Amino acid sequence: MVRTWTFADNCGNTSSVSQTITVNDDTAPVAPAAPADITVECSDDVPPASDLKATDNCGGVIDGVSTDVSDNGSCPEVITRTWTFTDACGNQSSVSQLITINDTTDPVITCPTDTDFGTVLDTPTFDLSPLSATDNCDDQLNIEYVDADDSTYVPGTGFEDPGAVYKFICQTPGLPLFDFVTFTWDGTYTDVGVGQPKANYTPDAGHPGWELKFVVGIIRPDGGGLTNDWVLYNENGDPQNIETGKLAVKNSQNNEPSFPDCDANWQETDLLEAAQPEGYNCKILRVECLGLEVGGPGVTCYTKVRSFMATDDCGNSAMCSVIYTWKIEDAPLTQAPDNNDQVIGELELDFQAYPVPFDTELTVKYNFEFDTDVTIQVFDTKGLLIYSDSHNGYRKDNDVRTKIDLSRGGDQVFYVTVNTNRGSVTKKVVSSTLKKR
Repeated sequence: MVRTWTFADNCGNTSSVSQTITVNDDTAPVAPAAPADITVECSDDVPPASDLKATDNCGGVIDGVSTDVSDNGSCPEVITRTWTFTDACGNQSSVSQLITINDTTDPVITCPTDTDFGTVLDTPTFDLSPLSATDNCDDQLNIEYVDADDSTYVPGTGFEDPGAVYKFICQTPGLPLFDFVTFTWDGTYTDVGVGQPKANYTPDAGHPGWELKFVVGIIRPDGGGLTNDWVLYNENGDPQNIETGKLAVKNSQNNEPSFPDCDANWQETDLLEAAQPEGYNCKILRVECLGLEVGGPGVTCYTKVRSFMATDDCGNSAMCSVIYTWKIEDAPLTQAPDNNDQVIGELELDFQAYPVPFDTELTVKYNFEFDTDVTIQVFDTKGLLIYSDSHNGYRKDNDVRTKIDLSRGGDQVFYVTVNTNRGSVTKKVVSSTLKKR
């Protein structure tokens, strides 16, 4: 800009001088302070941009223009929100705010209630999804489930004592109950010199070498001296040192009965109560006796723990579990088994099946007082024939042993029938391997 002064006299003569004034705004607007950085859980929680204003030496108040730029990350994602202020001469200033999106909240999941189906003919159907699963950010959660299955066979006929199947349950304060170990009477007794002969037990397949037996002269864990009672041992039990591997001792068991009573009155040792890895972190032993009355059918007791897990896009997860229980009784055979030896005239018809219980291979031994053809049959609990073998031309008074592989059998109980031309006899055998379905 040129500013001119002109001077004129009375006769109209003029002269002038000029000044050049340059107007050049090179000062940026004065930006306000940016909002504080924030962290939110969900993208929907990101607030709209605030209306920020700057002041300018020439233009007065200038409105800011906001832009959001994401780093395209995930869990967390960081957004840089920038406000830019520009005056009429193109001078600029800016401020920025960091917005972090990071979901750290677990979903909320609700399971169906526990269900006891009672005694059924076939395996029940189970829930395939939780009752509900919601999340603070995600509408579509990833839902998965895993199953933990367990089954215990409770023999029927001949297992009249309630303690014939003795199940220990572990209780630790603050943790769920869990099945610890289960023992099944093998049908035999041992005379320990105190009271009646004591039942001999076989542990479940998950605890080989464990023992439940009556011991004379065991030290009470509570410091009360020696006692004669039932003792729970782990696999380190030593017949030469009855204190080795001792997990718990029955408290005040009567010396007379052949089976341990069902009172949950056991004294736990330090070995049982110690935390992992030294021990089992089991503070209190509960027991459940599963023996049936004489004449009752064998029953397989099943437990399924189905745990549902809901996971959101950030990996936050929540889990709930539902417990299903049910029982399936042994089905009657097409030819009813008879566990007693048969006497035909003056001839005794009998055979041996061992070991009791067996693992995967069963040996059948017979010696008859007559010549005959022999057929060995094995039935499962549904009465289905799963093995058959014929020995033709047997000659009397000869020992014959037949090994039978039952590792592919689907049950824990089988019925073995030996057929001759003088009749047949059937016996029940029990596998030591816990079958899961």
